[in-house]
Amino acid sequence: MDNQATKVIKAYLTPRDVALQLVEPHNHRVNAAERAIQTFKNRFIGALGTTDADFPIQLWDKITPEVQDSINLLCRSRANPAISAYETLEGPYDWNRYPLAPLGTKAIIYEDSDTRASWAPHGLDAWLLGPSKDHYRCHLYFVPETSGYRVSGSAELFPQHCVAPPYSHETHVNELAAEITTTIPKLTRRGRTLTTLRTLAQHLDAYVSGNPVPAAPPPTELLQPEVQRVTHFFPAG
Repeated sequence: MDNQATKVIKAYLTPRDVALQLVEPHNHRVNAAERAIQTFKNRFIGALGTTDADFPIQLWDKITPEVQDSINLLCRSRANPAISAYETLEGPYDWNRYPLAPLGTKAIIYEDSDTRASWAPHGLDAWLLGPSKDHYRCHLYFVPETSGYRVSGSAELFPQHCVAPPYSHETHVNELAAEITTTIPKLTRRGRTLTTLRTLAQHLDAYVSGNPVPAAPPPTELLQPEVQRVTHFFPAG
């Protein structure tokens, strides 16, 4: 327990032969509760760091369920270190049913024709709050226009801090070379033909030398003469 305990707690535990051991003051490493609180605080601060800059502070409490689930997914179970703490408490996590996304992300949720007006937009601005555990592949959103919550499975997310890194020409070529190196051994014998390798060598030579890539020969079926299926017939007289 903590570095202090009330007399009521001591009077309750002593008759039941429950051992009581206190932790020295200002020691947060031994107390498991203090460590759990610190872990949650660090994970929650990290989640807030990935939210949109305009994410309302009034919605911070709505993202705590996914923060807690992410901690339990990353931590090993004390009862069985081979599985996660989440699996011990809730069972295996179904990623197909509950896909995760950056919390506090701006989104546009689809509004079907039965609920929108005839000339109304087909989408509503919303904030992503996490997966909805009562639905399949759906998330919970907060809609500022109506100040209400909406469950939707069709939405477009606009993350503010997740930007694809730009590729330079050298990086792109290196990625393609690595992909070709790993893909060619997986080809079948029919796919790894001399024609395919010769075409690849011509493109690489054109890239290094700066010459234009030679035009590919026309398919074999185009070189064959077309067989006339209908003959001209002129009736007599």
